[in-house]
Amino acid sequence: MPGGSRDGTGPLGCGSPSHLINRGGSRRNGGGRRPAFLFLEGWRMELLKADTTEEIRAIAREKGCRLLAVEPTGSGRSAVVRLVLEREDGSSVSIEDCEAISREASAVLDASDEIRHGYQLEVSSAGLDRKLYSLDDARRFVGRRVRVKTDLPVLAESAEDVAGPGSRNLRGTLESVDGDRLRVVDGENRKTYNVRFGDIRLARLEFEWPERRG
Repeated sequence: MPGGSRDGTGPLGCGSPSHLINRGGSRRNGGGRRPAFLFLEGWRMELLKADTTEEIRAIAREKGCRLLAVEPTGSGRSAVVRLVLEREDGSSVSIEDCEAISREASAVLDASDEIRHGYQLEVSSAGLDRKLYSLDDARRFVGRRVRVKTDLPVLAESAEDVAGPGSRNLRGTLESVDGDRLRVVDGENRKTYNVRFGDIRLARLEFEWPERRG
């Protein structure tokens, strides 16, 4: 099992398809460079500097993986830094992938000293019902079924729906990505939605059995 915390404890666990390591707080105090705001594949975070993120992205690339997101959650010693991956060749992310990337990524994070408190590093696969992290990411999945949650109600295109209340929860086929908008067709209710990506709270694939997708 790779890695371990600065206080001498080992990794909390490793299970497919994720790997979790408990990291102690930084040894050094002061001298603080403030974390930069950045966009990683379309999602805003306030944790890591761009060059640190790029180092981790390069580590993933060397292992044949694509870094989709860095998702910080919690605070203080309950903080979790989650690295979300997928394989470049479309195959499943393995435990070995997670272990290797977590080992090297944790070394980069420790060396950067950007996290001033204890944290858990989690490396995991994006999963079958993965999020859509950016417009470019969404373009790769045109033709697939998606679930979309928006901040404000979205009206369907058809005339009879214009006066309706709209919906914040959409489900249908991602027909196209045009500019900054996703076109989602709800075949069951015969409605089509054009959703601005910036208005989306969460978009993810809907798992389909292969025979249904076929």
